[in-house]
Amino acid sequence: LFAVTPYYPAALVLSGLLGVGFMFVYTLLNTLLQTNLVDEMRGRVLSLYTLTFFGFTPFGNLLVGAMSETFGLSTALITSAAACLLFGGAVLLWTPSVRRLP
Repeated sequence: LFAVTPYYPAALVLSGLLGVGFMFVYTLLNTLLQTNLVDEMRGRVLSLYTLTFFGFTPFGNLLVGAMSETFGLSTALITSAAACLLFGGAVLLWTPSVRRLP
């Protein structure tokens, strides 16, 4: 909805909801990692998680920026959202242990 709304107030509300959703996901991932890891591996896994979560963000931003220059911002946002949904669904489908997490 955020990618296709032409109204500024609606875009502000939707972007706020996106930010809250991001914080929920980040908190949930961090909590699940810390509660399901053995103590000996926690530091190593969390450092790799932090590297991938924050270290690869600029590359994703670069990709979305290049896509928006080529195809337009709405198309780039819709495409990246669809890719995230597709990959997230694939992880849920092919990794049964993720579905069993508390």
